[in-house]
Amino acid sequence: MNYLLLTLLMLIQSNWIDFESEVPAFKISFPENFQEKEKIIKTDIGEIEVKTVFAVSSVDSTENDLYLLNYYKLDKNIFEGDSAITKDDFLDETIDNISNELNADIIYSNKNMNDKISIATYRIENEKTATKGKLVLSQGYFFSLQVFTGKQYSLNKNMDKFLNSFYIK
Repeated sequence: MNYLLLTLLMLIQSNWIDFESEVPAFKISFPENFQEKEKIIKTDIGEIEVKTVFAVSSVDSTENDLYLLNYYKLDKNIFEGDSAITKDDFLDETIDNISNELNADIIYSNKNMNDKISIATYRIENEKTATKGKLVLSQGYFFSLQVFTGKQYSLNKNMDKFLNSFYIK
């Protein structure tokens, strides 16, 4: 009987829900129902429409609190011209900004870059919380994926499952 309940619980937890976008073309999986939001943010270079997809975890046995994806179209000239920032610098600065906003230390960050896609992964922690994330530059868009959890749960498979489910079509 206990084996049957354990198997049933594992099946319930493994039913992740896919979110798919056509423009930009990508797919990602969430551990439960997700919500979508859009917001216009005014910046020095103009308005940016940020799209957000997130799931607040209530069934996750790993105690992850929030699964979050933010994405927006980049200014087409951001990486061109004399005053351009490099993709490498953009990813580094973004990780630094996230760390500062969360008052956390960068535990690690890694980058993998080529002509079509640039990816940075990172983990940051403070005294109580941990955040694991992935930043992606592709198709003229910036994608920021994050999972927030308590520090004691910072190494769990569902964090990686979410981050690794992101797929550019």
